[in-house]
Amino acid sequence: MKAAHLLKDELEYELSIRSIKSNRDSNEKRKILARLLDKERDVPNKLVNMNAYPFNFENEKTGIETTLQSIKELIEDFVGTETDPLFLRLKSRLIHVSSRINRMPLIASEPSDAQQAAVWKEQVEFQKESFATSLVLEADLYEKLSSQAAPVSRSTHAGETIPKPVPHVTTYEKISKWNVKFDGDPKKLYSFLELVTELAKSRKTSDDALFSSAVEFFTGDAFVWFRSVQSNLRDWDSLVLQLKKDFLPKDIDEEIWEQIKNRKQQKKEKVTIFIATMENLFSRLSRVPHETTRVKHIRQNLHVEYYKQLALQAIETVAQLKDLAKRLEDSSLYLSNEKPTNKDHFCFSCTSDEKNNSANFKAKGKSRNNFTKNYQRESPNSRQGRQYANTGGNITCWNCNLANHTYQHCTQKRKLFCYRCGKAGIKSNNCNCAKNE
Repeated sequence: MKAAHLLKDELEYELSIRSIKSNRDSNEKRKILARLLDKERDVPNKLVNMNAYPFNFENEKTGIETTLQSIKELIEDFVGTETDPLFLRLKSRLIHVSSRINRMPLIASEPSDAQQAAVWKEQVEFQKESFATSLVLEADLYEKLSSQAAPVSRSTHAGETIPKPVPHVTTYEKISKWNVKFDGDPKKLYSFLELVTELAKSRKTSDDALFSSAVEFFTGDAFVWFRSVQSNLRDWDSLVLQLKKDFLPKDIDEEIWEQIKNRKQQKKEKVTIFIATMENLFSRLSRVPHETTRVKHIRQNLHVEYYKQLALQAIETVAQLKDLAKRLEDSSLYLSNEKPTNKDHFCFSCTSDEKNNSANFKAKGKSRNNFTKNYQRESPNSRQGRQYANTGGNITCWNCNLANHTYQHCTQKRKLFCYRCGKAGIKSNNCNCAKNE
């Protein structure tokens, strides 16, 4: 039975018999029930105490009849296979309702009082008939699977039908080709389980198929372990639970939280990759934290430049945080490509060519400053020195005729003039200043 497959009233019943009362939403209640079911797999019904449950026959009767009728209507319209979500939901709900029927706390023998005996017979009769109905519904569900598995037929000229040949590919043959192995290293366990889950989802492989071919996944110490516990396992979920119990340290949650706190975004690391890595770490905890908690830790572990710019933003979801951080990343990349500066700038994806351009830009600025200093130290016999001396110490630009700078530093559009004497409208090759010298 999967907690995620139960409806709201069914979920409330399962929590009530386990003495859990909460005002949380249905999603969090499903998480709570899922954890309780995981613990019960070690010791069945350990947390179920029907003596503490406020049993009322009429309420039980109404709840059971409603669930059976709902399941019946869904089965009538069902078309699919064992991997279909609707089949898995119906399967979990049938387990729930049959368990609820069997848990009805009826006395074992008929009371001596005639009135009480009549009530007792009514309740016993309802229990028997309801349980029989649940079994019939379960049979109907699996019969539907059988009919859907039958190959499509084609008609012959004589009106007969001949089934189309269907190639038989066993679960073993498919899973054995995945080449996914676990050797017993605790550090690789989560990666192994995540890969198997993703492959099973992609290739539409059911949990029953995974469990029946589980031996294909183990090698080395893990294979020895699997042989020793195989007889005590019932399904894939119990196998995963036992794997975590036997191979992971007891304080694994503390270690994961330590990784989460210490995982900082690197300077060149894409923000989407960083957030995905953090979400993956959160998913490995025995209980996934609320989204606001995840946002808090992801946000404070972002690169300092992102953290500063997002400080005044109200962010409630991981998707919102990812979107804002991605915008900052894109803008940073744009600025680094379009507007180079001689100062260090924040850039996550600068290429080696861009870094060289930045270095050349700095070198060019340094060279220009040195040229200015050398110009001021030139002797009066040099061209620039003569220009400086002939103007009585006041520099005039030969290009724009403005004071206090030379043509080498002029920002105006370059005009035609002699570079030796400054005469306008003539090139140095044609100027007589060289002959005069």
